[in-house]
Amino acid sequence: MKGGARVGSGRKLPTIDERRAFSLQDQGFTKLEIANRFGVPYKSMLTIFRKAGRFKETTKRKKA
Repeated sequence: MKGGARVGSGRKLPTIDERRAFSLQDQGFTKLEIANRFGVPYKSMLTIFRKAGRFKETTKRKKA
């Protein structure tokens, strides 16, 4: 289960213009810069991108 047992439970995400945030990311802005521009916490911005499936690939870690 995600976010608790009850439907709609949990802290609500701030409302932002997601299309604008995605276009800023495509232009090369970091998620921290986008969060500062919209005036929302960085962790909320990460959650918004994660739920939308819009996260960039991270570098592969080397196997030990």
